[in-house]
Amino acid sequence: MEVSRMDLYDGIIRGEEKISLVGLGYVGMPIAIAFAERIKVIGFDISEEKITQYKNGIDPTKEVGNRIISETRVEFTSDELKLKEAKFHVVAVPTPLLRVTIHQIWDLLFLQVKLLVGI
Repeated sequence: MEVSRMDLYDGIIRGEEKISLVGLGYVGMPIAIAFAERIKVIGFDISEEKITQYKNGIDPTKEVGNRIISETRVEFTSDELKLKEAKFHVVAVPTPLLRVTIHQIWDLLFLQVKLLVGI
């Protein structure tokens, strides 16, 4: 059964659904913290060390501070399977540039592979 966008939005606002924030660096972490003030957020990063620090109330990015990290309701994880619990995903990961002759293009191969495998 397909869920309409408004039903999804309402479910997220009511706390019945979760969103994920993929990439908890200097861009993703502040976004995850802001969303978690009102809705359920799964914060995902591939760095287990960074996730451990977040779970211990330490902000390695120095973007939001240790107190805010320790008080947030973001559910920190490096387990890709946890992303399946979310119905909406925000991706904040580095997109390095590739130089192709004289032009530069975004290297989105990492994102394409992840989308193809269905996480």
